[in-house]
Amino acid sequence: LAFWLFLCGSLIAAGGFLTPGGAADFGWFLYAPLSDAVHSPGLGADLWIMGVALSGFGSIAGAVNFITTIVCMRAPGLTMFRLPIFTWNVLLTAVLVLIVFPVLAAALFALECDR
Repeated sequence: LAFWLFLCGSLIAAGGFLTPGGAADFGWFLYAPLSDAVHSPGLGADLWIMGVALSGFGSIAGAVNFITTIVCMRAPGLTMFRLPIFTWNVLLTAVLVLIVFPVLAAALFALECDR
C-alpha cells in the first residue's frame, strides 16, 4: 500500500506539468505569497499539492511498516540492542517520518483549503 500511495502521489505531482496552465511556479518551498491562487493559478499547483500529500501518506504507511517489522518480527532471542546499526538507522528514520510527515500533510491540507 505504501509503495502504491507513493507512486500515485508522484505521478499526480508530475501530472501537474501536463496541465494547460503549466506546472506550479512557486517552487519546492511553498512560500505563502507565491503559493496562493492569485500568483499561481491553474490546476498544476493543486495537482502538485495533492501529489506531495499523497506521497507523504505513502511515506507514513511505509514508516509504520518498518517500525512494526523491526519491533514485532525480530528473530527469537534477538534483542533490540543486538540489532545491526543499519536496522537502528532505519528505525530512527521511520520514527522521524512519523513525527514530521503528518505536520507536512496538515500544512498541505491548509494550503489547499487556502487556495
